[in-house]
Amino acid sequence: MTTVVVLLQEVFKLVFCLMMVVNDVQGPAVGLATLHREVWLGRRETSKLALPALCYTIQNNLVFVAVSNLSAAAAQVLYQTKTITTALFSVLILGKVFRKLQWLSFVVLSVGVVLVQNQDAKSATMPAGSSPVLGVAAALSAAALSGFAGVFLELMFTSGAVSLWLRNVQLGMFAIPLQLLAILQHDRVAMREHGVFYGFHPSTWMLVFVQAAGGMLAAVVIKYAGNILKTFATVLAILCTCLVSIPLFAFQPTLLFWVGVAVVITAVWMYSR
Repeated sequence: MTTVVVLLQEVFKLVFCLMMVVNDVQGPAVGLATLHREVWLGRRETSKLALPALCYTIQNNLVFVAVSNLSAAAAQVLYQTKTITTALFSVLILGKVFRKLQWLSFVVLSVGVVLVQNQDAKSATMPAGSSPVLGVAAALSAAALSGFAGVFLELMFTSGAVSLWLRNVQLGMFAIPLQLLAILQHDRVAMREHGVFYGFHPSTWMLVFVQAAGGMLAAVVIKYAGNILKTFATVLAILCTCLVSIPLFAFQPTLLFWVGVAVVITAVWMYSR
């Protein structure tokens, strides 16, 4: 159950960040005092993290709706428009200024991702009883929420003297209850029939740990490098996944795939210029 996996990774991230807070201040007593001061006494600041937590929870549900009404490849292609929404919200919220060549690189990047995944999109079949219009709307809405939440988190991570670990504790306090609601919405019946960890294997737990570690790394990237570079890194990760799939899963890339790879590399070069 995907919603349970997401909940577990949020719990692990929260526990890890709590441990880092205690380690930074040298002792549980001082750590608890710090948490009380920053989380409770500073609850007005803490409450701001409810907005990105809500956005991420809705985004996860919208991705589920998109995949249920589109092929996985088509949903992923549409979701890559988050590159553009991230840039737009960076301008509106953070006041960033991009050069014309950088704006062009965002568009080129999206085109490159579409080309790379075109082969899968052609071969994929639509789910039975699906609604393409609903799927497209869900994927585009998820991309917009992803862009807004990421930029808002960048604003929170880079403002004030609160550490990265404390910010993630504040975020987790809202993300976990909201994810519990998502579990009740999607997997309530399955949990009642089979239990919470039905279908879990050692590889599932490994996925949880990897996803939690990835979430922490993403927070570090947002704080020290920004959302745009994080988006480029995500797209490069998609390319690496496709390349690794060649020897592992006998993936046979087409000429269009390699054109997409070249376009993505060009987009990264354009942005760095």
